[in-house]
Amino acid sequence: MGNTENPIRGLDLGADEYRIKPIVKREFLARVGSMVRRAKPPGEVPIEYRDSVISLDLLTHDASCRGETVHMRPTEYRLLAYLALNTTVS
Repeated sequence: MGNTENPIRGLDLGADEYRIKPIVKREFLARVGSMVRRAKPPGEVPIEYRDSVISLDLLTHDASCRGETVHMRPTEYRLLAYLALNTTVS
């Protein structure tokens, strides 16, 4: 592949950036800083989630269902919290 085919292929495969050597250190650090700024969630991160059935304390990782404590493994809790915070019910 030619010099222009690699960046095009990388970007087509889903890359956000493609750098060709030699890399200028200051430019690279500025690009990484820009990506980090864009990746931060807007606004404040919630500390709890409540609906008519479940309640999650996102700081202590406590969970309850209809007022009763539910014990979960860490991965189960993270999955439930992710779904609760990222699912919209119409």
